[in-house]
Amino acid sequence: MEDEEKPVASGEIDPLEAEDLAGEETANTTDVAQYNQQISSMNQLELQTPAYQAASVQTSFNEKLGKEVKKIKAPRSTLIHNLIHLNGDKFDFTGRGYLRPIYDCNYPVILLKTGRQVEKSQFNANMIVINSICVPYYKTLYVSPSHMQTRQFSADKVKPIRDQSPLIKNFFINNSVSDQVFEKGYANGSMNYLRSAYLNADRCRGISSDTLCIDEIQDVITANIPVIEEVLSHSKYGYKNYTGTPKTQDNTIEYFWDKSSQCEWLVPCNAHTPTHWNFLDEKSIGVHGPICNQCGRAINPADGKWHALSTKRDIMGFRISQLMVPWKYTSPVKWKELLWKMENWTRAQFYNECLGLAYDSATKPITKTEIMACCHSTQPLITHPSQMKAGQTLFAGIDWGEGTDGSERGMSGKLRVASYTVFTIGFYIGQVFWPIYIRKFEGKETNPEYVLQQIVRACRQFRVQLIGADWGHGWGMNERLEKIFGKNKVVKFIHVSSLKGRRHFDPIGLKMQLSRNQLISEIFTDIRTKKIQFPRWQEFEKYANDLLGVYQEYNEYMRSIKYDHRPDHPDDFLHSLIYAREAANIYYGIGGS
Repeated sequence: MEDEEKPVASGEIDPLEAEDLAGEETANTTDVAQYNQQISSMNQLELQTPAYQAASVQTSFNEKLGKEVKKIKAPRSTLIHNLIHLNGDKFDFTGRGYLRPIYDCNYPVILLKTGRQVEKSQFNANMIVINSICVPYYKTLYVSPSHMQTRQFSADKVKPIRDQSPLIKNFFINNSVSDQVFEKGYANGSMNYLRSAYLNADRCRGISSDTLCIDEIQDVITANIPVIEEVLSHSKYGYKNYTGTPKTQDNTIEYFWDKSSQCEWLVPCNAHTPTHWNFLDEKSIGVHGPICNQCGRAINPADGKWHALSTKRDIMGFRISQLMVPWKYTSPVKWKELLWKMENWTRAQFYNECLGLAYDSATKPITKTEIMACCHSTQPLITHPSQMKAGQTLFAGIDWGEGTDGSERGMSGKLRVASYTVFTIGFYIGQVFWPIYIRKFEGKETNPEYVLQQIVRACRQFRVQLIGADWGHGWGMNERLEKIFGKNKVVKFIHVSSLKGRRHFDPIGLKMQLSRNQLISEIFTDIRTKKIQFPRWQEFEKYANDLLGVYQEYNEYMRSIKYDHRPDHPDDFLHSLIYAREAANIYYGIGGS
């Protein structure tokens, strides 16, 4: 195999060069009527997909070996077809023509927004293995939201390829390489690491990778993605493959989709002049198979072509629905199952699971009205201890951030998640918690030294009894706070997914583990029941937006509620509030430990 600069053997194939859409930069992913209106006026637009390229053998002189060597050069899809075997046969692209351009494109970030059971996970497994055997010492990290999902992917997708593909098994797998569930090696020095990351990214720390695959990205907490992406920081490749099934408009995958090329597999109906291109949604579902959404005639998804509905190219996004996969539209039994789902499932579930489309069914855990009801018109935000009554026992919470608003780009060119350091001081009056001092460090104030200086100054002025701080982003700052105030005055918090009770002290990591979902739920419940009170709305509104930007979704696989926020809608005050109140709870012995 050829050891080239990029982990593909096809050279610089660019299958996605398309014209602009009449000045329309991007389409609303849920407004199907708008999609169809665009498509009807762009009959001549299609992605310029290269013709199928056969493998070729190239001979060159290798100076290190002192002899001529032969190298195989071919598109990645060709290598997959010839080298990967499943169930006794080569991986077959018959009826899967929509997959070849995705496999063969060299874009640094690929996003697959798909329905269920459309070979999304198989795509990840094929990419992981073929890159590993084509490029020596190539490192790949696969991440899913749960330990069980990663274990299943390893056993059901990666292991069969390694065991059933003759060339791979005979030349790249031997007794000297790792073949564990979460770590798989190859004789050429390549490695596959398989991890999970739901509420935190701890299992991904310390790994260096050339390609990052995040599967079921819709269930990964948004703030964890930049942490996971750090595994690529030293790679000369730095490829990212993101795959998942959409949920709501606020979900992580929809955020990335909005910033992608938004490629749709449009199917022609030649009964029209000019040809009408069909966007595959529920209007294209006929009694016996896919139909034209204008005239109702039968259409063949195999005749479709990829069309980019956005001019953006930072992320190459592709939607794959069940309407375009051959095992659905060629099987009368499977098609009847699809019709039954359309009639009996909720609209949101059918859109997500079958069509691969977002449906705005997310619920907001708190409303603006409920927050305003807790704001007191006579209570301003405090800026100095002289403005409040003496004798209160005060506690602080710090959610460390990077000082970004979601519009900045990192060194890789990718937009960074909106994140600010928010510092909150509060106290209990009876069973009611009052945050009375809140500061968000923005603009010129984001310098870390300035932030630390101001926090130390405020803690001293207000005589804070206990500081609760975010462990994940503030390890360096937290150690400095401990040196200034003493280790018994600083509690480092980390959110975890599976925890018995509200919190638990980790004696090895010297940090307090918090049950993320439980504590966030308590905050919103206590706001509704007015066990948390806020200063007057005019001053508090900018911080209230951090609460209003949070949404909740039910994760069926994890059987739990997931709280998250869009990358451009920070939730820093929420966590600062949690840390301040939990510091007070620890001080008073509330809630167990």
